Amino acid sequence: SILNQKQKNIELILVDDGSTDSSLDICKKWEKRDNRIRVFHQENSGVSAARNVGIENSKGKYISFIDSDDVVSETIYSTFDEFYKTNVDLIRFRCKTIYGKLGFESKNFVDGFLNFNSLYEKYSLFFNGNTFGSVCFTLFRREILSNIRFETKYRYGEDYLFYFKILENVKSAYISNEVLYYYMINYSSATRRVDFEKEMKEIKDHFNVDFEVEDFLRKQGLNSLLNDAWSCTIAATQNWLKNLSKNYSFNQFKTLVAELKESSELLGYYEYADDNHVLKMKNILKNTGFSYYLKERSVGYCKKIIKSFFTK
Repeated sequence: SILNQKQKNIELILVDDGSTDSSLDICKKWEKRDNRIRVFHQENSGVSAARNVGIENSKGKYISFIDSDDVVSETIYSTFDEFYKTNVDLIRFRCKTIYGKLGFESKNFVDGFLNFNSLYEKYSLFFNGNTFGSVCFTLFRREILSNIRFETKYRYGEDYLFYFKILENVKSAYISNEVLYYYMINYSSATRRVDFEKEMKEIKDHFNVDFEVEDFLRKQGLNSLLNDAWSCTIAATQNWLKNLSKNYSFNQFKTLVAELKESSELLGYYEYADDNHVLKMKNILKNTGFSYYLKERSVGYCKKIIKSFFTK
C-alpha cells in the first residue's frame, strides 16, 4: 500500500528490528526492486529505537511512521501536496480500526489550518481536542523534530511523550477529517501468555511518562493543564485494569493490582496529583474486587466474540 502511492516522490525506510524469520531477506529483495527503499537492520531493541533509526536516516521534508501490519490509503501523501509548500509543521488525519469485516472510524476533528500563538493553546488542544494519538496518524515536518527522538526506555506511552515534546516546536498544523490510515486488529492470534513483568512495565511506563509531562507543564507555567495530565494517568490505569481482567485469572489479577498499589510509581502519583485525583485513583483501585473483575471480563469476552465473528 505504501509503494502504490499517488505521490511518487517518497522514500521508504524499512527497519528490521532483530527479526528471526525471513523478514530481513524480504526487505532486501524489495530494496533491489525499488530504488526508493532503504533497509536497515539492528539487534532487537523495540519500536522506539527502530523509529529513531528511521528518523536519523531520513532525507525527506516530511516524516511519517507506519507499523508493519497496517495499511495506508494510496492518497495518504498526495492529499496534502498543497500544504507541503506552506511548510506547515504538522498534518493530522483520521484512521479506521479494522476487525476483519468490521471497521470503526476515529472521531471527527475540528478540521482546518491552525496557527498557534502560545504553548497553552497547543497543549490545551493536545489534551482536549481529540486531535492527537498514535504518531502513525500524523505527518511531521522533519525540521521540527530537531534532536527529539522516541524514548527507548519506555515501551508504552512513547507516542504520547514524543508528541508532547514535538509540540513545543510546532507553530502551525493542518487537521484533516480524511480517513487515510487503517489500523489492523488480529483477533485470531493465540491467547495472551502470562507475563507479570510485561504488565507491570506497561503501567509503570505510563506513570513515568506522565510524570515527565507534568514536570514540563510546571516548568512552562501551564499549571491549569495539570488536571488533564492527572486525568490521563487515571485513564491509563483504568484501561490497564480492564485489560488485565480480560486476560488473567482473578488470582493473577489481584497479584498485579497489589503490586501496583505498593509501587513507587503509584506513590509518586499520590505526591504529584491534587487531592481530588488522588481520591479518585484510590477509589478505582479499592473497587477492584471480584465483582469488578467479573463484570469487565464478561464485557471483554462478549466484545471479543462479536469482533471475532466479523473476522471470519
